[in-house]
Amino acid sequence: MNEAQRSAEAMMRRKNFSSNAIGPFLGLALTSLVASCGGGGLGCVPGAPCGGAEYFDQNVPAKVATAQRFTAIGLGWRHSCMTDFTGGAWCWGGNEYGQLGAASTMRCLDNNVDCSWSPLKVEGVQVFRQLTASDRHTCGLTPDGQAWCWGLDDGGQLGDGRKSAAPQRPVAVTGGHRFVALVASLGERVTCGLKDDGAPWCWGAGFFPGATAGAGPAVSLEPTRWTQAATVAWRSIGLGWSHACGLDAGGLAWCLGNNEHGQLGNGGLASTAAPVAVAGGRAYQQLAVGYEHACAVDSTGQAWCWGWVAAGDGSLSSEPRRTPVAVAGGHRFTQIAAGHRHSCGLTADGTAWCWGDGSVGELGNGASTQAYAPEAVAGGLKFTTIGVGGVHTCGVTADGTAYCWGWNNVGAVGIPVVAH
Repeated sequence: MNEAQRSAEAMMRRKNFSSNAIGPFLGLALTSLVASCGGGGLGCVPGAPCGGAEYFDQNVPAKVATAQRFTAIGLGWRHSCMTDFTGGAWCWGGNEYGQLGAASTMRCLDNNVDCSWSPLKVEGVQVFRQLTASDRHTCGLTPDGQAWCWGLDDGGQLGDGRKSAAPQRPVAVTGGHRFVALVASLGERVTCGLKDDGAPWCWGAGFFPGATAGAGPAVSLEPTRWTQAATVAWRSIGLGWSHACGLDAGGLAWCLGNNEHGQLGNGGLASTAAPVAVAGGRAYQQLAVGYEHACAVDSTGQAWCWGWVAAGDGSLSSEPRRTPVAVAGGHRFTQIAAGHRHSCGLTADGTAWCWGDGSVGELGNGASTQAYAPEAVAGGLKFTTIGVGGVHTCGVTADGTAYCWGWNNVGAVGIPVVAH
C-alpha cells in the first residue's frame, strides 16, 4: 500500500468514524454484540445484512474474543498477532494477503476481503518468541533464532528466495541465518533480522520509497547484509515507512533514511543513506519507530519523540520535531511503542498512556480526537506489555488476557464489528 492509498484510507476512516464518542462502560458492553454491518457496508460478518450503518471503532479497551492467554505482541496495519504461553502464534484481523497465517472464513469490506475477528492459530508447529508484522505480511522468530514469514510475497518480503503474488502459509527464511530480533516495516514490503554482532540483514522489495541518497537495504529475495546500516553495531533497530532508527550498545540513538519530516532527529531535513546520531547525545533504554516518527525512553523513564506527529510534548504545533522533545506529563515509562500517527507507553504500575492521532479510537481514552500529551487509557487496566499497530493498539495483562482498541473495520481489535 503506497502513501497515496494510505492517505485515502485515512480520510475514509475519519469520515466513517462516529462523531459521538462511546463511553468506557458502553464501549465494553458493545463488545459482546455480533455486528450486522459496518462503515456504511464497509465491514460485515458472515450471514449478516449490510448497508447503511456505520461501524463503531473501539475507543476503549475491549477484551479479545478468545480464551487464549498471550505474551508477545506483533501488530500490523490492520491485523494483530500474539504468542500464547507455549509459543504458539495466533492472528486476527484482515487476511486478504494471508497475513494471519491460516485460512479465514469471514469476509469484510463488502465481502471482498478475507478477515477474522476471532484469533486463528497460525498453521504449522513452530514455536515463536517474537512476532513482527507489516500491512501485508507477518514474521516470527523461533527460540533458536530462525525466522519464518507468511502472507504476501510480491516483493520477496517472506525471504524464502522466491517472489509470489499469491499469499503463502508460514515459510522458513532461507540461508540458515540465526537472528536475535526481527522487525518488519509497518507500511512497506521489507523485513530485517538483527544478528548478534549488531549487523542488520534484510530482505524484500528494497526500502525508503521517495528517499534521497538511495537510502535503504538492497532489493533481495533472501537475507542480505545491510552494509550501509552496519556501520553501527545495533543493539536494536526499528523500521518506519521510509526511515530506520535504533540504539547502539551504549544506548545512543542513530537513524538513517528519509528525513523530510525530521524523523532522523538530527536537527536537519536532509535524507541520508548512512546512520546519523540523534541530537542530544542521550543514552536510551528503549526505542520505538513509527511511520514517520520515533520515540525513546531514557534511563530515568522520560520519553522523547521526534519526527512528524505524535510528539506528545503538549504543543499544538504541527511542525515536525527535528530533534527529540520531551513527552509531557512527567511520566516515567518502562515500555514504549509507536504506530502510524500515535504512540503509547507503560508506566511501572502497568498503566497505559497514549498520545497523537486518536480519530479512530487508537488512544483508548474514550474519545476520537488528537491528544497533544499522554492521556490514560480508559478502564484502569494494568498491562505487562503493549503494542501499537497502524491504527490500533493492544495490551496484555499479567494473566495473559489481551485487550485491544482502535480501528476495527476488519476485526483487528478482536471483537465483532458493531452496527448502530
